[in-house]
Amino acid sequence: MTGIAGQWKGDELWLRCPHCGDSDKDLRKAHYSINREGLYHCVRCKAGGRLNLRDYLSLVLDSEGRPRPTTLKDDDWEDLLDELMPGAGSRRFSALHRYHLTTGKIVFDVFLSRDIKGDIVGLSLVDPERHKRKVMGRKFFGYRGDLESSPDDPLRVVEGPYDCLTSRDVCVFGLPSVNVLRGLQGHFVILCPDGDVWPDWTKRKTILDALSMEGGPTFVGVEVLRDGEDPDEVPYEQRRLVEPRRVLRRFRKGMR
Repeated sequence: MTGIAGQWKGDELWLRCPHCGDSDKDLRKAHYSINREGLYHCVRCKAGGRLNLRDYLSLVLDSEGRPRPTTLKDDDWEDLLDELMPGAGSRRFSALHRYHLTTGKIVFDVFLSRDIKGDIVGLSLVDPERHKRKVMGRKFFGYRGDLESSPDDPLRVVEGPYDCLTSRDVCVFGLPSVNVLRGLQGHFVILCPDGDVWPDWTKRKTILDALSMEGGPTFVGVEVLRDGEDPDEVPYEQRRLVEPRRVLRRFRKGMR
């Protein structure tokens, strides 16, 4: 049994086999199939098994029908822009604009990563059911509306897209690195990392570097959450705002 490379036949996608290389006589003919459950089988070399989520995604989303490497390249995210559908892919709340992408039975929440000018520079794909995330392209900002701030009305910088509760929240799709935060130069911000950052020594160093950086935003304060809590779980009035210099003093004391 064979199919045409890159085309679905019923519930199976047919591709050129990455294990045996498939036939050289007809490059359109494929012996390797993947079903919507992630099960694969080659009728030519008998290779078979179940793909993990990353490999399944990288194969299914190849518009040319050729197996890709086990990781998606940075440039591949641009090929997905035309396939994104507007609207949420899950019921989890987020103040960010989002899209969804369906592959098989998996519906991904998709958030756009933008630079300070508003240009799209990457995607963040989230599988809400399996709690897995894939960042494609550059990790920069997820935000809604114009980025305007003042000492009395600062932006709140959070790690994940589901931590954005209002249009004033800016997501950095991970830990607030120095390189990303430099893009907020000239703004006033409150840093609000997840509660699991504080007990981890290596991640504490990341916060220290961010607060000590030159050429970045003006930090109004740091919202310290209890261990294990995320910003979307804690109302604003229950958060403890600490001055950046107190945080720096505390970390430097602990590093001696």
